[in-house]
Amino acid sequence: MVRLPLGEADPLARVAAIREQTEQLKRSEASLAVDTLMEIAEWLPASFLSLGAELAGAPANMIVTNVPGPQFPLYMVGARLLGMYPLVPLLPRGGLGIALFSYEGKLCWGFNADHEIVPDLGTVVEDVGAAFEELRAAIVSHFMAQRTAEPERAADAASPPRAKKKGRKKGATRKGRRGRKTIAEQPVAAPPSAATQ
Repeated sequence: MVRLPLGEADPLARVAAIREQTEQLKRSEASLAVDTLMEIAEWLPASFLSLGAELAGAPANMIVTNVPGPQFPLYMVGARLLGMYPLVPLLPRGGLGIALFSYEGKLCWGFNADHEIVPDLGTVVEDVGAAFEELRAAIVSHFMAQRTAEPERAADAASPPRAKKKGRKKGATRKGRRGRKTIAEQPVAAPPSAATQ
């Protein structure tokens, strides 16, 4: 079983801690008991599942799983599949199940909860979404800090460099010399700001 690092504020450190724990479990083959339990879950009565969960380690109150799916579109009778949302069966005394299914470059999230244990599943879904966005922003920030190119300056963004075109003389117009503005005189639109997007 994996203990969630809920006290860690840094999202990258949280992922690193979970990765370290899961790799240790895989090396120790402790995950084999949980995998076996999940495979036979639909065939056993609840009392056996409860006993199996207790024998596998610490009591579990949440299951999270990731199922890799196809990264190309699927069709049925000519209709394109837009998403596939998984459902995790809950173990006895388990309050929450979260499953992810990757499909065509996106993640499809499935949430299942026992209303007696997790009465506010909508809030959990919102919090998971916020934590995912926090992680995404931290990853982007981490890789931007490691980039090798010089950062762009505001002046460079306002007037991007123009490529020289062959065959055109300095001061030539786009459509001849009929009094139209030259290429150098054409206004350059500024990139849209984040506030207008």
